[in-house]
Amino acid sequence: MTDATGSPIRVLIVNDSPTSRLALRLALASEPSMRVVGEAATGAEAVAFVTRDGAQEVDVILMDVVMPELDGYGATRAIMQVKPTAILLVSAVVSPRDADVALEALRAGALAVVELLPAPHEASFEVRRQGLLALVRSAAKARLRRLGTAASPATAAPARPGKKPPYEVCGIVASAGGPPVLIDVLSRVPPTFPPILVVQHLGRGFLESFARWIHSTTGKTTEIAQAGVPLARDTVYLPQENLHLGVDERRRILTSSAPPVDGFRPSGTFLLRSLAAAYGPAALGIILTGMGRDGASGASLLRAAGGTVLVQHEEDCVVFGMPRAALELGAADEALAPIAMAPWIR
Repeated sequence: MTDATGSPIRVLIVNDSPTSRLALRLALASEPSMRVVGEAATGAEAVAFVTRDGAQEVDVILMDVVMPELDGYGATRAIMQVKPTAILLVSAVVSPRDADVALEALRAGALAVVELLPAPHEASFEVRRQGLLALVRSAAKARLRRLGTAASPATAAPARPGKKPPYEVCGIVASAGGPPVLIDVLSRVPPTFPPILVVQHLGRGFLESFARWIHSTTGKTTEIAQAGVPLARDTVYLPQENLHLGVDERRRILTSSAPPVDGFRPSGTFLLRSLAAAYGPAALGIILTGMGRDGASGASLLRAAGGTVLVQHEEDCVVFGMPRAALELGAADEALAPIAMAPWIR
């Protein structure tokens, strides 16, 4: 795959480790649709490379998190303010400080976090390399501009007539570009809102920092889900790492090590499917920006059970993949800008 002009995807590698830069360069070398156009050892060098007059055009940046002079957060923010570019964080997160920096970079506009590739001799290397290449291809197509506020309900399946029962639970699914949108939506729902279960695709090592970040920015109680616990109002529940999150027939938290769904564990489809079974018409599902199709099949089941499904409008998505997949299945009641979701719910 090449970009929209038929040219190779131009990649900038930013990492203070020469070994890591070499590993990433070699991982991309055999892919004819991609071309490494430069390397930088610090965030400051990356900003200069992208924003200076006459700079080489860059489609995707593979950005380290912790670097001297300017870390991944500062570099992402500076680039997105001057010359918005698709940024993927590539890091081996080993400390809460690193995770906090990465989350701030996501808030500033980075699309996703991916772990550093293992050594080439390890069994998982080629699978992980192909995953990175797929992410770079998707990132190169991302919509990078100021979010709008207009919605176009005509892109969604017609909303069914009749008054909905009060929602008793909400499930939200998000992936690339999702963290800042998720924060925006959570900040706008009232404190009396029912429990909210969230599947946000993140790399390993971010769970605790992500929970703290949601609580500090929205004021909502945020918990790592524990199996068998009753759900509480005005509380956000996050899945444990590498476990599905849902609810059981008693409407208590369900965690599961079942196989990944559509390549994901935790899976948005697993979550929405469980809400359909346990709550039916009293469940609300929301699918935000993200690559792939996660959540679409679950949304279809939820809507068939009488529940309500909202998706993020295309004009407001960084990556429209997941909302588009739900719309293609006829699984959405409305397509809305994030700013319009809370008023619509109320």
